Amino acid sequence: MDKMLGWLKETAVFMLAAQMVFHFMPGKKYERYGRMVAGVLVLAQICIPMLTLGKEARIGDFLGQIDRWEGEQDMFVRQLEGLEEMQTALSQEELTGYVQEKVAKEAAQAGVAFQGVSLKNDVLVIEVSDSLPSAFADPETSRELTQRFAEALSMDPKKVEVICHG
Repeated sequence: MDKMLGWLKETAVFMLAAQMVFHFMPGKKYERYGRMVAGVLVLAQICIPMLTLGKEARIGDFLGQIDRWEGEQDMFVRQLEGLEEMQTALSQEELTGYVQEKVAKEAAQAGVAFQGVSLKNDVLVIEVSDSLPSAFADPETSRELTQRFAEALSMDPKKVEVICHG
């Protein structure tokens, strides 16, 4: 409302100034051209604010669309993160199953019972047991099992640790 009032004041002041110019013109010969130019300027002063009002509405719509787009983008990012977490969990489950299967088969061939597998500080920890506790008394047995499991999994033996329970 304040914009419209200011706009009307400016138009009224312009019209008064134009009348004052016409009053002090030396001849009436060019008065009609002056009135035509003044009329065009008054029409321009009236039309420009009206066109600006339409632009403000379009700008508001545009900003609203941007806000809506940003909201949708945030939603997609959250969904993508959820899918990535789900994919990671599924990959870990598949990998764990694969490792357990390979280690259990290799443990059976080595004559020990496979108990479990876990990952600690980037080292694969494999737990095995034997009915003969004396078999694990020799550190060489543990090294042989470590080498055997590492080869079966195509891993560096430094990244595999075998814990023997007797």
